[in-house]
Amino acid sequence: MIESCYKYAKKIAYGEIISLEDAKQFISKESKMNSGSARDYIISIIKMIKGEKFQRTINITAATIIFNRIYRDYKEDGLEKAIQATRLNIDYYKSVKSKSLPGLSKLCDDFENIYLTKNKNNSEENYDENNNTRISSVEIWLEILKKELALENDIVDILYYYYDCNDFVSQDEVLSKFNIGGNGGLNSKVKAFGKRIIDFTKIEKQYKADGTERRWNIPFLGKQENNNILWKIRPELAEALKLLSFENPRIIENNEDGDLTSVVSREEGKKKEIYTTKYERNPKNRKDCIKFHGPICKVCGFDFFKVYGDVGDGFIEVHHINPISTLEEVVLINPENDLVPVCSNCHRMIHRKRDQVLTVEELKDKT
Repeated sequence: MIESCYKYAKKIAYGEIISLEDAKQFISKESKMNSGSARDYIISIIKMIKGEKFQRTINITAATIIFNRIYRDYKEDGLEKAIQATRLNIDYYKSVKSKSLPGLSKLCDDFENIYLTKNKNNSEENYDENNNTRISSVEIWLEILKKELALENDIVDILYYYYDCNDFVSQDEVLSKFNIGGNGGLNSKVKAFGKRIIDFTKIEKQYKADGTERRWNIPFLGKQENNNILWKIRPELAEALKLLSFENPRIIENNEDGDLTSVVSREEGKKKEIYTTKYERNPKNRKDCIKFHGPICKVCGFDFFKVYGDVGDGFIEVHHINPISTLEEVVLINPENDLVPVCSNCHRMIHRKRDQVLTVEELKDKT
């Protein structure tokens, strides 16, 4: 829907012969978007392209798509205008409706940091005597990651684990997390990744004192503590991983009732098998939960009906306060006390880290 809105908004913004009325009808046919919502999005996107204040609410997913497309088409100058327009929208809601939009504000900060902040300084200590960043371009890292995803290499999942930890992590912790057999297994994956990077970028090879090639320090900073080797993701790579999440969210699958399902993937040649664990849920419990609490997010107060109109009427996801996957036997669920309605974004954040499911109160404190 947003892609379609952006396509026609760009045409109108730069004087192609098309009316707003025609554009919203085209969008409705192409994407089934409500024509009123299409009109609002067209106007907002035109304002973002021009760097002017818009007054419609815009969700983070839509803003992310629009920022990416504007940067693709108009580079830094265009993105700067889009962020400026969005910040004016945030100020408008704060002054007129006394409503802060922290998620949208953070998104603006993230895109500024990735694309508009120049000459970032890396002062991280490193046991690599050369302390050489090797690849300083976030854009090059992003191309590398996309190539790795296309090859279905599990190194991307490992990199995201380091990214999520946001600190130096021991190899033993990673071995345990990914069930890799011994340091050699992890080192071989990282060395193979380093070789692919060297082949792709043609960067200069580096060698240890014994003449063997050093590759681990292409994606990582490193240090030693009590004979343990710890790695931390390089800041340029971390920013590329963040951007990759914007463009290709690592989605936790939903079952038919809107509840989250765990997914484990394993490579076998060029095929990728997906093993899922599903837990039976009673749809009546879900309906009773929404009937009791209402279809409003208990974390951020998001109301799908207010934003999307008829198409969002009554829609909300339902979260089990005690994750159903942790239950060891069949139990009776009290829809009033054991279930809580949350919007899609908040539900994703609650389950962002599988080994640390947040409570509603904990996520509220972060917003």
